[in-house]
Amino acid sequence: MWSNGGAYGDGIRMGIAAGGHTVGERLWGHVCTTNIHGFHNAPDDTIAANGFLVNKNGETFVENGNDNSMAYALIAEQPDECAFTIVDSASGFAEVLDEGLESGDYSAYVFKADTIDELAELCEIDAAKLQNTIDEYNNHLATRGEFDPMAYDLIESPEFIGATPIEEGPFYAVKFVQVHLGSCVGLVVDGDCKVLDEKSGQPIENLFATGECCIGGNVFDLHVGGWGIGGACYSGRIAGETAKAELLA
Repeated sequence: MWSNGGAYGDGIRMGIAAGGHTVGERLWGHVCTTNIHGFHNAPDDTIAANGFLVNKNGETFVENGNDNSMAYALIAEQPDECAFTIVDSASGFAEVLDEGLESGDYSAYVFKADTIDELAELCEIDAAKLQNTIDEYNNHLATRGEFDPMAYDLIESPEFIGATPIEEGPFYAVKFVQVHLGSCVGLVVDGDCKVLDEKSGQPIENLFATGECCIGGNVFDLHVGGWGIGGACYSGRIAGETAKAELLA
């Protein structure tokens, strides 16, 4: 799990050495339009999350919009370690992208064209593959039926809640690279935050894990921003109260 600069997983390794084991193998990432910012920013993440993500081959590499943090983690495995979010003029981002292009602020990583073929050429993407991928995406959205927000399942849904077709030119492509990559792994614990032995499944005597040492994988299999903050508080309280009770027993 990503955290401060001194978090290298020492606590988790100590728990493993004592007989514990881990749960959770997911990788999370954040993206940015350039890898020199030092951290992602909200506009970049918003556009990436609400657009259609493809690689330089013009192909998708994730279920677009589903668990975008996982999608961002996979960007480093794509050709040239980058990806493009494709949106059209009806996406709601046209105005802000046009402003950035006119000012020159976005000229290095935002591309605009009247057709998909022209856009693909600007991005050095295979035009035929990109058009085919977009056609498949649009056809899927056209046949999925009317969206019912009351029936939407955040965990099980295969597509992003705000997915919209790419049909109206001009079209935009925003180039993204990965700037952060973190894991979500934690020691397996019980309800009292006692570390469980890998072989027996029973609590290891006098060994507790809290915060980032146990939250990953035990609570969610889905990235939730800021989740480690609350988890550190309640898991620390639980472990402290349990240890106190056992000492006084």
